[in-house]
Amino acid sequence: MKHLTLLLALSFFVHAGLQAQSALSSLRNNPPTSSSSAKPKHTNKKKGLGGHHRPDAVENTRVGEAFAAYESGDENTAKNIFDQLDGQDPDAAFGLGLTYYEDGQIDQAVEALNQAIQLDGAHTDALYLLGLIYAENGNYPASADYLLRLLDIDESDADAWYLLGFLFYHSGDAEDAAVCLEQARQYDDYYNGEVY
Repeated sequence: MKHLTLLLALSFFVHAGLQAQSALSSLRNNPPTSSSSAKPKHTNKKKGLGGHHRPDAVENTRVGEAFAAYESGDENTAKNIFDQLDGQDPDAAFGLGLTYYEDGQIDQAVEALNQAIQLDGAHTDALYLLGLIYAENGNYPASADYLLRLLDIDESDADAWYLLGFLFYHSGDAEDAAVCLEQARQYDDYYNGEVY
């Protein structure tokens, strides 16, 4: 019985992984191309930006201090530390991009976030925030590009799936939007009640 349960669980995970890979491949060949006036609302999502404020593992203690300062509301101290380290630490570059984004300085945010990706091509938080910024500014193709890059690295990122589905839905492609929403729900129960 133990072996049967293990086999069923393994089968489920393999199937889920193949489903996600198939969806990614299909979506990559047919990304959203038209924009609408709809803008994603990141503040009402579980992660939105909330989970993307601090990367999961910040190795540099100085950068960790900057995130702590940022989270306590001392944005000037955080920005100064991030600015000192952004050319050498991807998390510092991400933090700088995040503070610029929160201040409404979008061009500077994009520049800093791209610096984070240059330093670490697998910086999923930077990829997500760039996807969000481009979505909020109506550039759905650029947003989809960053989200698909993120999903190539971590196909289980439910927030990226949800935002990608939002793009498809508001581009008039309900079928691909449904695929994305199903993936988001598969990876995070939070999205079970969500629609676009």
